[in-house]
This record gives sequence, C-alpha cells and structure tokens, in this order.
Amino acid sequence: MRMQMKFTFKIFSMNLKIWCATTLVLFSITSHVWGQEKLTLHECVQIAIENNVNVQHAGLESKKGVHKTAEIRSNYLPQVEIGGVFQDNFALAKTMLPGDLLGKPGEYIALAMGTQYVTSANISVTQVIYNQTLISSIKLSKKAEYAGELGVQKAKEEIAKEVAKLYFLIQTTAEQVGIINSNITRTEQLTSIVKMQADNGVARNVDYDRIKVNLQNLKTQSNNIESIYEQQLGMLKYMLALPLDADIELIDIADMQLFENLAIVNLDFSNHIDIRLLDARKDIAGLNKKTINSGYIPSLALFGQHGY
Repeated sequence: MRMQMKFTFKIFSMNLKIWCATTLVLFSITSHVWGQEKLTLHECVQIAIENNVNVQHAGLESKKGVHKTAEIRSNYLPQVEIGGVFQDNFALAKTMLPGDLLGKPGEYIALAMGTQYVTSANISVTQVIYNQTLISSIKLSKKAEYAGELGVQKAKEEIAKEVAKLYFLIQTTAEQVGIINSNITRTEQLTSIVKMQADNGVARNVDYDRIKVNLQNLKTQSNNIESIYEQQLGMLKYMLALPLDADIELIDIADMQLFENLAIVNLDFSNHIDIRLLDARKDIAGLNKKTINSGYIPSLALFGQHGY
C-alpha cells in the first residue's frame, strides 16, 4: 500500500513539473510574440511584407527563375553518360550441325553456341561548343529572373501601399471617434443645464427634448463609428496575419509627416515599377521569338565514347 501511494505521488509530481514547464514555454513564446503591442506604420509594413501571401508567392517565382537559369547554364557543362550490361544466359542457344564435321557422319549434333556470362561497359562524354538556342535560352532565363525580382518588388510596394492606406484610415476613424465622444460630453453637460433651466421655467421643455434627441443621435453615431473602427482594425490584423484577438495599438498619428523633404515632381515614369515590368515582358517576348528562330542555326559539340 505504501509503494502504491509513493508511485502515485511521483506521477503527480512528474505531471506537475511537465505542466509548469509547458506553461513557462507558452508564456515565454506569448511574451516574445506579443511583448510589443504598439505598432508604428513602418512596423506594420514590415510585418505585412513578411507574412503576405502574394509577396511570398512572388518570392517563390523569383527563386524558381534563379534555379531555371542555373539549369539552363548546366547544359554547357560536359554531359557524361556511363552504362553497363551484365547478362546471364541460363540456357545457351543450340545449333544443329552435321555430324560429318565432328566425325559422326549421317547424324546431326546439337552444339551450344555462345557463353553463359556476357558483360560490357561504355562511357560517353559530350561537350557543347556552340549552340545558339542554348545561348538565347540563357538570355531569356536571365531576363525572366529579372522580371521575377521586379514582381517581388511590386508585390511589396502594393502591400505597403494598402497597409499605409488602412493604417491612416484607422487613425482618422479613431480621431472621429474622439471628436464625437467630446461632442457627447459637451452635449450631456448642455442637457443637464437645459434640464435645470426647464425645471425652473427659464427654458422650454421642447428645447430640452430637442437636445436629448441630438444626444441620442450622437451616441448612435459614436456606436457606428466605433463599429467601423473595429472592422478596420480587424482588416489590418488580417493583412498582418495576426490573430483577431491580438491587442494592438497604432501609435503613429494620422497627420504625421512621411517625407522630410518632398522631391521635385518628376514627370519621367521610365523608372516606375510597372513600366519596368512591361519593358521586361517585352524583352522576354522578343527573346522567346529569337530562341525559336535559333533552332535553325547549326550547333557544334565534341563527342567521345569508349567501351569494352
């Protein structure tokens, strides 16, 4: 009986240690993730870029272009092929020969031909010297790789723009909530004053009822604006890939200055990301056509083979 109680106590103690350790780990992870609840615009943009699906997809497409270029370049490396054959003839083929050849005239003798084991090995090496199709394919893949990099940049700019728009929209809505709540406070004070005046016969009850209606309208408007604020904040959490129950606070104000020195307006849009993407796609189409036409140009390669 004593041993059983001791065993139970050990199990309980072990479970308690495991529970405490698990709680500490979860608490440390939670503290690490949600230790900073206040977010600036820059932090929101960085989080969105890291977690956005479109940016990740564009990054994978860019990496695929890099590997595609390396694959095409590998065709210029020596191509080595090694092969071998091992054959075990369990039953050799037999040929009927006249007995006259073997000192047995008038008979036909079955003679096995060949050997039971047959082995062979060979190695071949091919080195491309000149292949215009391969050269054009390398140029095409490099241009596609450049277009992939532009795609990543465009995806980052798009998500940054959407996050910034939503961020300042939320801050603007928050200021509206503050203004309405201030109006509600002043209207409640005015309602109390008019109530006292109406009780003393200085003001009319109609004036008091009108102010009460205005106060109720302000409260309804405040509830609507707060609901819109929560929806916008939830949308921002979704864009940042944060849990909807995450407690965050946006600390940058709506009228913050984004640029210290505004640059002079430049009407040259040749460096714009969309223009660069269109130019890259145009070059890709031209290189694709050139690659197809290069198939009619003769190629030169060295070939060697050895076997036994």
